[in-house]
Amino acid sequence: MQKSRNIKESRRPLILAIVIFLIFITLTGISWLSKNNDNSDNSRILYQGTQTRYNEISIGLVNVQDDSARLSIHKDGDTGEPFKKEISAGDKFDIYGYEIEVRSVKDAFDLFSIIGATGTSKDYIKFDIKRK
Repeated sequence: MQKSRNIKESRRPLILAIVIFLIFITLTGISWLSKNNDNSDNSRILYQGTQTRYNEISIGLVNVQDDSARLSIHKDGDTGEPFKKEISAGDKFDIYGYEIEVRSVKDAFDLFSIIGATGTSKDYIKFDIKRK
C-alpha cells in the first residue's frame, strides 16, 4: 500500500510538468498565430463561395483551382454584370477606384478532389485592398 502511494506521488511532478508544457505550447501557438494573422482593415481572407464587402463594393470568390482563382466584383448601384477577374498570388489590379493586391491563393486538399471535384469551401485567397 505504501509503495503504490509513493509511486503515485512520484508521478505528480511529471504530470504537472506535462500540463505546464502543454499550456505553454498552446499559448505560444496562439501568440504566433495572432502575430501572423494580418487583421488590418485592408486585409481580407475570402473563402470560395463567399463574398466580402469593402465600402461600396462586394467581392466574391467564385472558384479556386491550382494556383489561380476567379473573383466576381460588383459596385453598389452598378446595374451591369459583375466584373470577373482571373487572379494569381502576386497580382495587383485596379477596380472601381481601389487597388487590390493578391497575397496568396490556396487550393486546399479535400477528399472530393480525389474523384475530380474541384472547389471546396476550404479554398481561399488572401488579399489587400485600398482606395487609390
